[in-house]
Amino acid sequence: MADLQITVQAAPGAAVTAVAKTTPVAAANDNQFTNDNDGKLLIFVENGAGAKSGIVRSVECSHGRSEDIAWAVAANTLYVIGPLPASLFNTAAGLVEINVSDATAVKMWAILLPEVG
Repeated sequence: MADLQITVQAAPGAAVTAVAKTTPVAAANDNQFTNDNDGKLLIFVENGAGAKSGIVRSVECSHGRSEDIAWAVAANTLYVIGPLPASLFNTAAGLVEINVSDATAVKMWAILLPEVG
């Protein structure tokens, strides 16, 4: 199955806006978000049924270390992940990769935070 590219939504800043959370996860692996920012990306994961596990893959830093984010995904729970610094989580293609153990009843969406100040 092809990688699922999930559209990143921009937050409006000081205003209020509706956020679309309509991206069902098609597969457990290879869910991707564009992360062309400096650590202002938040990923939301909503699990509607059954316990699962999840992981956001990091890339090796200049010292060869990796900082994957792993968590247990409880049923009927919303998770917020991030912010995710591009230097630690972007692939060479500028994407963040996130996997879950089972895609059933899981939705993901991403919001890019605005500049503050």
